[in-house]
Amino acid sequence: MRGPRTVRTRILGVLLAAFAVLLGATGCADPGYDRTQQYFIAGGGIAGIYFNYGDQYAQALHRELGINVSVSETNGSVDNLQRVASGRALLGFAQADTAADAITGTGSFDTPLPLRAIARVYDESVQVVVPADSDVREIADLAGRTVSLGSATSGVQVIASRVLTASGVAPDRIENPALGLDESIAALRRGEIAAFFWSFNLFAHLTILVNVTLGPIKVHGVGREQAEREAMELLARVGVDKQASKLPAQLSGGQQQRVAIARSLAMHPKVMLFDEPTSALDPEMINEVLDVMVGLAKEGMTMIVVTHEMGFARRAADRVVFMADGQIVEQATPEEFFTNPQSTRAKDFLSKLITN
Repeated sequence: MRGPRTVRTRILGVLLAAFAVLLGATGCADPGYDRTQQYFIAGGGIAGIYFNYGDQYAQALHRELGINVSVSETNGSVDNLQRVASGRALLGFAQADTAADAITGTGSFDTPLPLRAIARVYDESVQVVVPADSDVREIADLAGRTVSLGSATSGVQVIASRVLTASGVAPDRIENPALGLDESIAALRRGEIAAFFWSFNLFAHLTILVNVTLGPIKVHGVGREQAEREAMELLARVGVDKQASKLPAQLSGGQQQRVAIARSLAMHPKVMLFDEPTSALDPEMINEVLDVMVGLAKEGMTMIVVTHEMGFARRAADRVVFMADGQIVEQATPEEFFTNPQSTRAKDFLSKLITN
């Protein structure tokens, strides 16, 4: 039987793989690495690690992580960003302005990196590709803003996991990733990023109050009295403080989702990532959760939201990023996007919403 510690470790592993972010070009301590040709990869429970491109990259990856990697080099195409590891997915993109720069190791390393030429690889099949000419620099400046992403199966999770570098989150401070994986885990444990999914995953055998206080007490070392006081304030904030002594099974789906939001807020995150937070709820419960999220947006919480709730996106987002077929098709303010979409794909998407 797995205890809370084992479950927590497994959750952390998932979060590390899902929300690993691009690190700054700080270089590795090992003098054998060429600083002008360092690349970032993440996956398989690894928060982030720099390695030189080519054979040295593959050798270092095998030495440090015990996995075999083949690196394809195809003269400037997105293919050169694919890292194919035995049986596991890797997320990767080059620390350069374009895919062509990725081969030569050139590029503007001292300026904020636009999100270009991103590939998500499963074995040898690329599931999500953002072409090199798709410049999404604008959505990297997110502090205090809410961004909505859609549509389905279009790579929104990949983009959402990569736009945190401008937000000052802990992983940016890791200067030696090859030796600092424990520091990456510690950064996530500090709770600066809150990852929030459609499945709220409350501990079924613990009361609502304990679910919310567990993280601050075990991870941050907060005293029980203080943790419970703050937890009750947060539960009241999301309208479920009267349920504090109950078990999750005694609450509705909407109530459990609001508890999960309170649990995330208890860790005092700088950024909150929402992946379809209402998709598992009955229609009458959706507004309960959306109202809480609108309140968070008005209070200045930085949020990246993957959603199909267009009314919510129009009401709460500072910026709407519309995605389809693995590419960012259009981005604009909510008013511009919903009243005057520019792309044919966005117009078709919105017309179907109105029709249905």
